[in-house]
Amino acid sequence: MTISFRAQDEPQKQDVLNDPPRSRQRDRTEPLDDPSEETVAQFFAAADGLREFESVTALASHLNVSRVTIYRWGKIPRILQRIEHLSLQNKVIGDLYVRRHWLSIMRKTVEKAENGDVQATRFCADCAWPESSGVNQGLSLSELIASTEDTEELPTWIDQKLIQERNAPSEPTTPEPTSDS
Repeated sequence: MTISFRAQDEPQKQDVLNDPPRSRQRDRTEPLDDPSEETVAQFFAAADGLREFESVTALASHLNVSRVTIYRWGKIPRILQRIEHLSLQNKVIGDLYVRRHWLSIMRKTVEKAENGDVQATRFCADCAWPESSGVNQGLSLSELIASTEDTEELPTWIDQKLIQERNAPSEPTTPEPTSDS
């Protein structure tokens, strides 16, 4: 007795990494069908400080899977697309938040600049004169101030910073190694 094996018409190829056909055309604004996958997408899309879980390990233990599984799920195309959508959504929300509070942010920044904060001063200069941004051109604080017209009314802290900048060595010095013994 002989047993012959016939090739079936066409074996069905099931690619577990792709969406099922019914959801292939769907809009990525909808949550994923699997709550675990949606949780992974939200975890990777959120900023570190805004995540529900502190780490991938905490997320994995919550979902009762290994950390490796979480990372593998993060590579599935439908989850990546959802992560991308959520990330863009988070970015837009963050931009809107900053734009809503821009006035108070600038008031506080100007106060800090007036009190001697050099970084705040440079930020204010970049906002006030974006076409000649000193940070982008690598200008020093003294060159930024020299480019303004009203240098007569400079606060004394700016004069002190200018003196410090002029007296500072041109190259940063490295500390000499100390011996432990």
